[in-house]
Amino acid sequence: MIEQCAAYNETVARALMAMSDNIRQAIRYIDAMPNPGADTEIYEAFFHGVNASKVRGVLVSALRGGPTYHTRHAQTRVAFICVLYGNPAMVKQMAYCKSKPVLGWHTKDSHFIFLCQPFLFQPREPKREYCAEYSRRRKRLSGSKIQITQTALLLHELMHLMLGEVSFEHEVYPVNEVVKLSPAKSASNAANYAYFVGNVVAGCDEFPPQKAEEGGL
Repeated sequence: MIEQCAAYNETVARALMAMSDNIRQAIRYIDAMPNPGADTEIYEAFFHGVNASKVRGVLVSALRGGPTYHTRHAQTRVAFICVLYGNPAMVKQMAYCKSKPVLGWHTKDSHFIFLCQPFLFQPREPKREYCAEYSRRRKRLSGSKIQITQTALLLHELMHLMLGEVSFEHEVYPVNEVVKLSPAKSASNAANYAYFVGNVVAGCDEFPPQKAEEGGL
């Protein structure tokens, strides 16, 4: 359900369709992992130690619902709401958009995903040039622009709805920290799903050699 988007309804609708296509591509990646010689590097970077069926299940649930996903609020559709300049109904939300460097957000215990106006002008999908780069000298992964694409932002916020309250606890955003999370935390961190799907779509291939430990971030 798309609300308050006026002339940008089609922009949001196309981004949601692209997000669904991205999720399908990531599911195919997971399904191919048991095959001999299959690439597993992207999965290992973001979900090391997490059973692939668990991640696949979350993505499948998101895909089945998509823009009409029913939250734990029974019979309530997710509402993707644009926060446009000059809309008197969005004064409070506009103030939030201006006060924080965000493109969108999900409010806990609600079915609303708000999209700040700059979101509408972001690149729609991840591209190869948006991949992070790994510095062996600094031992750091940095520079990923995947999270600022429309599909990644939509998926990130939808993951909060899918994962629930636990996804708001000690949330981690920077890619260099995301890849260091323990298995338990990576499975409940919304950014891990957005980065994983985005990296699959973009074909990223630079990741740190270290693995997360249970005592990690």
